[in-house]
Amino acid sequence: MFLSKTLKVNFISLLIIFLVVKNAMAMENKILFKVDNEIITTIDIFEEIKFLKIFNPEMNSLSKEELFEISKNSILRNKIKKIEIMNFVKELKVEDQFLLNIIKSKYSKLGINSLENLKNFLRDNNLNFEIVREKLTIELIWNDLIYQKFSKKVVIDKNKIKNQILKKPQKENEIELLLSEITFSVVDKIDFQNKYQKILLDIENIGFKKTALIHSNSETATNGGVIGWINESNLNKNIMENISKLQPGQFSKPIRTSSGFIIIKIDDKRESVSKFDLTKKIDLRTANKKALENLALAGALDSFNDSHRAQYFVEDGDGSIFIEKAIKYGSKYQQNLNSSQTNLFGDENSFEVSEIPLPQCDLWPSLVKLKREKEVVGIYISGHPLDAFHREIKYFTSTSLSELSNLNEIINKEIIVGGIINEVVHLKTRNGKSWAKFILEDFKDQYEFRIFSEEYLKFRHFLIENQFIRLKFYVKEGWVNKETGKRGEPYIQFNSFELLQDTINTNSKKITIKIDINNLNDSSIENLKEVIEKNKGTQSLFFDIMELSEEIKITSLSRKNKVSITNKLLNVLEKEEIDYKLN
Repeated sequence: MFLSKTLKVNFISLLIIFLVVKNAMAMENKILFKVDNEIITTIDIFEEIKFLKIFNPEMNSLSKEELFEISKNSILRNKIKKIEIMNFVKELKVEDQFLLNIIKSKYSKLGINSLENLKNFLRDNNLNFEIVREKLTIELIWNDLIYQKFSKKVVIDKNKIKNQILKKPQKENEIELLLSEITFSVVDKIDFQNKYQKILLDIENIGFKKTALIHSNSETATNGGVIGWINESNLNKNIMENISKLQPGQFSKPIRTSSGFIIIKIDDKRESVSKFDLTKKIDLRTANKKALENLALAGALDSFNDSHRAQYFVEDGDGSIFIEKAIKYGSKYQQNLNSSQTNLFGDENSFEVSEIPLPQCDLWPSLVKLKREKEVVGIYISGHPLDAFHREIKYFTSTSLSELSNLNEIINKEIIVGGIINEVVHLKTRNGKSWAKFILEDFKDQYEFRIFSEEYLKFRHFLIENQFIRLKFYVKEGWVNKETGKRGEPYIQFNSFELLQDTINTNSKKITIKIDINNLNDSSIENLKEVIEKNKGTQSLFFDIMELSEEIKITSLSRKNKVSITNKLLNVLEKEEIDYKLN
C-alpha cells in the first residue's frame, strides 16, 4: 500500500505519540552472579552500560549482546580489584587532589578537568557521582598496589639512581606518544592465530577502539584501550623496538608479555616541552616577573603539558610562587651556560640545573580564570562567564545591554536582559536612604544600573558580585521639573530580579521537539521515548512533525506526557541531536 506524503506524516506522527505515551515495561531484575557474596544483577549491568556508553560513544554501535558482555566483564574486574585492595587497605579513600590526574587523563576529551566538572557532567547524565568516584579510587589504588607489588622484587640503590639522574643530560623536546592497547591471552599457537585474525578483522571493520572494547582483557578496555600520553624514555626496550617505526594511526604486531600479548597503537605524537624552556631562553632582564605572571594569567602557558594556570601561583613554604622559582631557574641556567662557553672544555651538558616539579593544586574555577584573563588582556579568551547560560539568554531575554545606550528609544517598553554582575557599590543619600549602582555584563556589552528606595530594599539580596541574574524592567519617561518645566532623563523601573540558574525551569511553559520525518527510524524513536521517560514533569510537550522538502508540518500536543524542562533535559536533547524550541 502506498501512502501520500501528507498521510505518511499523519501516520508517523500518530506512531510517535503512541510510542512516547506508552508506559515503559518494568525491567525484570535478575541475579546474574555473586562476587565475594556481593550480588550482581541485571540492573547493575544496565547501569554499567549507561556509564560506559556516556564515556565511550563508540559503544553506541555495538549490539546488546556485546554491550552486556563488556559491561559484565567490567563489573567483574572492578569487584575483583576491590576485593584484593581491601586486603591491604582499611577503606577506599584517596584525597581529591590525587583523583585530578586520573580525571584529566581519562575525561579531558570531554572537557572534564576537575571534580566539579565531573559532578556536573554525571548529574546531567543521571549518574551517581559517588559510584564513579569509587571506580576511580579503585583504579588509582590498584595501580599503586601493582607498582608496590612488583617494585618489592627489585633491589633499588637510591644513591646510584640519584647519581645517574644528575649525570643524565636534560633532554629538551622529548617525544611523547598517545598510546592505545589491545591485550589478549592464548592457550596455544592455534588459539593465538584465531584470536589475532579475529582482532585484525574487527580492527579493519569497526576500528581499534571498538575492537578493544570487545576483545581486550586490560582494564583500559572500557576506555577503548586508551593508555594515555607516555614519554618515549619511559617505555621499555621491547615495546620501543616494536613501535619505533610506527606513525600515528598505525599499530604493532602482537608483542609478547608476561601475561600474554599486547597490540600497541600510536594515536598521536607530540614534543614534550618543559615548563622551564621559556625562562631558559628569554632575556630575563626585559621579561620580568609581572610579564610572566600576565602571560600565565592570559593562558599563554597553557600549552605546556600536564599543567594549569593555578599551579604557577602556588606559594611555597618560603613565600615565593612557582613563577619566581622558574625565573631563578632560568637565570641560573643562563649563568651556567655563559660560564661553560668561556671554558675551553665546557659544553652545555657539563652542568646540570635541577628542575623543580610543579606544585599540585586544584584548578581555578572557570569564572576566576576568565576574570583574570580579562584583567590582563581586556577581553575574555578561553570562554565567557555566560557560556553556561546561553539558552537562558537566547530564549528568555528580549534584548542585549548594547540596546540600552539610548533609553529615549525604548520608553514605556518592557525590557528583559540577562548577564553577570561585575561590580556593586552600596551607597547612601544625604538623607540616609540606601541605594546602589551595579554593572551588568552580557555577551555584547555592559551597562551601569542604579536602583533606589523600595526597589533597592526589595532586590538588594541579588546585588552580589559575580551573580548571574535576569532583569525585567520598564523604561519610564523622566520627571517634569516643576520650576523649569523640562522633562528629565528616562529612568528605569525594576519589575523583577531572577537568578539565571532558575530561569529555564521558572519561565518555560512548553517545549516543542522538531522531528524530520526523513530521519525517523526505530532507534531514534526509542531514544526519544527514553529521554521523555527520564524527564517527566509538569510542562507541556509538543511535537513538530515535518517533511522539509514538501514544506509539510504537523504540530501535535502530547496530552498524556509532560516533561520537566531543565538544562539536564536540554543537554540530552542536544547530545542526541534532537532539535527543539522553548516557549
